[in-house]
Amino acid sequence: MKMKRFSKAKKIMAGILSATMVLSSMVVAGLADTANGSGTTDAIDTTKKVSFTIHRYKDDGTGTLTFVEGTGKETTAPTGAVPVSGAQYSVYKVADITQTAAPYETKYAIVAAYAASLTGETAVAGELTDADNAEDIYNTLTTAGVLTGAVTGTTNASGEVTFGNRAGDTNVIAGQGLYLVVETNSGSDSYTVEPFFVSLPTTIDYYATSGEATGSEWLYDVNVYPKTIASTGGITLKKYGATAGDLSTKSALTGATFYIQKQNGANWDYVTSAAGTNISDVVEGGDTKGVVTVSSTAGVTISGLAAGTYRFVEKSAPKGYIVDGNNTYVFTIDAYGNVAGPNVTAGVIEVINEKPTIEKEVLKKDGTYGEYADYTTDGSDEVTFKISVTVPTNVKELATFKMVDEFEKTQFNAVAETDVTLTYYDDADTEITGIDAKESYTANDASAAKGGFTLNFDKDVLGDNNVAKIEAVFTTTLKTTANTAGEGNINTGKLEYTNHVYPASTDPTMPNPDPGYEERTEITDQAGVYTFGFNVEKLFQGTSKDGSGNYPAGFTATFDLYRKAYAGETGVTAGGVSDLIKIGTYTTGADGTITVQTGSESNSLGLANSTATNLYYLVETDTADGYNLLDAAVPVTINVTYSGRVYPKTITVKKYDATGALIETIETTETTNAGSVVDTTTYANETVTINITNKKGFTFPQTGGTGTIIFTIIGLILMIGGVSIYFTARKRKNITN
Repeated sequence: MKMKRFSKAKKIMAGILSATMVLSSMVVAGLADTANGSGTTDAIDTTKKVSFTIHRYKDDGTGTLTFVEGTGKETTAPTGAVPVSGAQYSVYKVADITQTAAPYETKYAIVAAYAASLTGETAVAGELTDADNAEDIYNTLTTAGVLTGAVTGTTNASGEVTFGNRAGDTNVIAGQGLYLVVETNSGSDSYTVEPFFVSLPTTIDYYATSGEATGSEWLYDVNVYPKTIASTGGITLKKYGATAGDLSTKSALTGATFYIQKQNGANWDYVTSAAGTNISDVVEGGDTKGVVTVSSTAGVTISGLAAGTYRFVEKSAPKGYIVDGNNTYVFTIDAYGNVAGPNVTAGVIEVINEKPTIEKEVLKKDGTYGEYADYTTDGSDEVTFKISVTVPTNVKELATFKMVDEFEKTQFNAVAETDVTLTYYDDADTEITGIDAKESYTANDASAAKGGFTLNFDKDVLGDNNVAKIEAVFTTTLKTTANTAGEGNINTGKLEYTNHVYPASTDPTMPNPDPGYEERTEITDQAGVYTFGFNVEKLFQGTSKDGSGNYPAGFTATFDLYRKAYAGETGVTAGGVSDLIKIGTYTTGADGTITVQTGSESNSLGLANSTATNLYYLVETDTADGYNLLDAAVPVTINVTYSGRVYPKTITVKKYDATGALIETIETTETTNAGSVVDTTTYANETVTINITNKKGFTFPQTGGTGTIIFTIIGLILMIGGVSIYFTARKRKNITN
């Protein structure tokens, strides 16, 4: 059987690809080769070991690659050829080679593993009859999913790789038979080789000068020079973002970048823009690296990739998302441009990044959590805060994952470690019990202006127990020096985590090696606690203040301040109002005023039919001589509108050295909570003044204004008029009688 060493050059469309030389095809014995050129027959020596060597070349670009006829014995590279290193081949034995008795008819008996799949035109009664059509055989076995047990090998610097069963052969095959050879990686060539067959042994013909065959023999060690084809494939890369701990809900992202590399033996070479569309050349550390940018929510498609094994490695991600540079997304392109891989579905690789979140809330008196609530500063109100954070699935790879709480020391009392309760949840929001992922608790330095604490978490415990969410609930109280109204008293929660995972090993083929610093993202969220004040101005009817605005000595009044009892409290009755809790006693000053700083829930205290009008009461217990005590409690109405206030989140990116010291703050961004509008109103003097008047001889609660006096005067006039009418009528009756 004749064998071409090289075919003619394949013409490629001008302007699309540069011209390349196409090398010769497979070597295969005739399916029924029964006679040599002289009419005699040859028998196969079944005891002989066999081998075949692939010589992989590409055109050197000079146009000097020449076409020659060969016998399968030549090992000298042709003129104009460049060896291709790193080309990888998978070899499968598909049939045994057999001979009948003289005249030695040669046949191929399909091996048992493939017999059921190779039916129809390619096989008759278990014999392979279409050995020239390697592409069909390859596709049939691949589709059936039975093409397994490959012997693999990679070309060396000379472009050669040998498969055999001789002593010393590295890539050991199963002896004589028919082998399917598939190039799985084209190495340094931008073209690939289509699947081909090699028969071991194979027949070769001898030629006379005239070109007529003069004899034949069986060749047991074969040299193969496969031809290349311009077949390429493509892959689509899509980037998604998800809330940490919940990968089921994702959204398409843009702006992420990935390195793209092709396997070359033990190495991974960067793929540059010359090899595929949408690949950019980026110079880093003096090396040119291929980088792909996901610039659309539909993803990015990279085309023009020759056969081989490739991988994506993440380089950067949108702010807040964790870059996993230790993970690789491997895919292969076969000789016909088909793409496959463990992360490939319908030609698409999806990469999901997680973004941890934090939510800071305060417990309102109605039992629900929100961004703000009202409390008093008398120490009776225990303020409960909750910080909720979501945990990424790769938390074990992060150098830092910690929670921080921070507040002004003039506003809140210190939080002890025993005041903090941690609860853990899985991705189904089911509580995980029996674990403690708290690595350390540190209170802020006593000399610092801000109070609070830092909670470092044990990443291994979180990861091993699949923790998806952590809730930290803690209590404190407002100080008497807290802000009254205004912007409130702000408590800030922070989540700090490593946002870039670098390769864990020192593998030099991995891009983006550890730069020696840690990059962290810090996300903050806030909750506010408000407390309001009110003034009491005591008026003594008939007594005036002097020029300094003061009453005479002894003109003071004392009040007990009560609030409505909270759920679970037992109150008393005072001033005719039941279910009250005493929270303070106040006496007017020389000017007749009292300033009270306290808090009120703007809506409900969690009690039935409770409103802002009836939350606080003043009960007078002492007053100036000659004046009557008020016999009814005076309701205190604090009705300040401040709803709609929103506390924006901030995202800050920072760099830290190996000791944890801050190197640089890269960027800070403020984001407003979705669906809310920030209330920018300035609240400077949110206090309510209550006027209370004491009179001589009568006891009338006054809550601002003189309406009750008018009604009293009218009542007296009506009484006098009634008496007058009565006596006038009686006098007339007597006269009549």
